[in-house]
Amino acid sequence: MRGWARRPLQRLARRALRRLPRLAERLGTTVDDIRVDQWLHRITRNLTVHSVVDTMCASLLAANAHEAPARALLSLLASTASSQDSAFCPEGTVGLPRAIAEGIRRHGGEVRCETTALRIHVANGIATGATIRSGDEEIEVRCDHVASDTGPQMTVELLGEDVALPQEYVRRVGRMRPAPFLVVDFASRRELLPGADGITMFARTRQLRSIISMSAVCPERAPSGWHLYSAWGGPKPALRDFDNDSEIALLIEDLHTHVDGFSDVRIVATRVLRDQEPAQRAAAGTEIPYTTPIAHLWNVGDAVKQKAGGIEASADVGRTVAHEILGEIAEERRIP
Repeated sequence: MRGWARRPLQRLARRALRRLPRLAERLGTTVDDIRVDQWLHRITRNLTVHSVVDTMCASLLAANAHEAPARALLSLLASTASSQDSAFCPEGTVGLPRAIAEGIRRHGGEVRCETTALRIHVANGIATGATIRSGDEEIEVRCDHVASDTGPQMTVELLGEDVALPQEYVRRVGRMRPAPFLVVDFASRRELLPGADGITMFARTRQLRSIISMSAVCPERAPSGWHLYSAWGGPKPALRDFDNDSEIALLIEDLHTHVDGFSDVRIVATRVLRDQEPAQRAAAGTEIPYTTPIAHLWNVGDAVKQKAGGIEASADVGRTVAHEILGEIAEERRIP
């Protein structure tokens, strides 16, 4: 979000956040249980406004307004992260983990690719390592601290049934729901969204929520003479089962309706982000803390993020866990 709308929107979101406890009291519920549409109905019944906010929820939280917590959306809009310009890695999404891996290797660490985690080992309530499969070989890796980016549900599975976990923790993990998204990547010889150099959101559509002008921000993402776009859609409802082909078809129909010249584009790829490879491993409001009942075992990633957001929030929780692990190591070294 840029320009004149940044600061006023942040002030409005912060004011709304302060008023949420009073609204929760009137509704006889908790702040975390107030959905975006419940909060918005108290302000306006204008259908266009509701559609715009629903699009914001889907684009920013990968959930619809009747599914997303009001606090999650307002917290994101109130934060400084919402005012940052869009940026994309010239190498694509893979460029980010590749750069991280190179940094780890420069500092003497080891990164194994095409490797599957099979089991997290625990002894006396403390994580002690993991068994991994690399090619045809199974290897047991011993370590003092384990950070899992597979998502809390998979982390619990990797612990196995013989590791006793508190029932309340197991229930919270079981209630987590991955957030899906639909993607259509397409290229055009002419610019289809003149002046758009970030995310363009759409309201009052059936499926289309936003289009990212990839090559406008990062020209390296497209060959010379081409413009690359990524259209995102959110199924309604987002947190229940749906048919992949039907939802993608609706998204493409919306693109024909709302994007002048779409009939001449080249569709590069269509993707449905869901289940084991979702847009987010936990829908907004279902995240859990990054700590686990097992000592020296941590979760990282968007399922345990402590604030609303995407990559930034995931990076933030990863940094927090790294600092806590380093703190524990330093403390252990000080103990005689």
